Amino acid sequence: MFDGLLYTGSADFTAKKWSLETLTCSLTFSGHTGSVNAVDMNDEGHLFTASHDHTVKEWNPENGECIHTYVAHSFLVLAVVVNDTRMWSAGADGVIKEWSTETKTMKRQFLGHEGYIWRLIVDVPNRRMFSGGNDKTVREWDLQPARVVAPTSPTGASAKQDKEKEQPEKKGQGRR
Repeated sequence: MFDGLLYTGSADFTAKKWSLETLTCSLTFSGHTGSVNAVDMNDEGHLFTASHDHTVKEWNPENGECIHTYVAHSFLVLAVVVNDTRMWSAGADGVIKEWSTETKTMKRQFLGHEGYIWRLIVDVPNRRMFSGGNDKTVREWDLQPARVVAPTSPTGASAKQDKEKEQPEKKGQGRR
């Protein structure tokens, strides 16, 4: 919800802007070729949408014009979070990507989840990001540098303890 407005994503491949005062749709954002799974806004007021079509789109919320399409992931994009000039996307490919919204380029990837990542929360002042996925872990990431701090499983044990018997630690996945 932003300034008396609500932005939603839909299975009809669109996002919508709603007035909370009148409970009416005032603008439809069309351009995705798959369901819109998540929405967020940056400090400039641009809308960002994550989609089944493997992309994140940046929109002008006043006229519905697509400003940029980020070819984001190799599979469904399920989460998007924007703060200032950075955007993070996550999806069914198990990868979190950090983007510059100024240069429209990917800056780095966060690896460690196995399978779908459903949720991202970014705490920029404390340089932390949290992600939750189908691998039954919640991971806490240090944004400076990009590494996992403390993945946990539903049992409360660390993900490393849960996985130690299953497989050795994989290179490039950060500390588990």
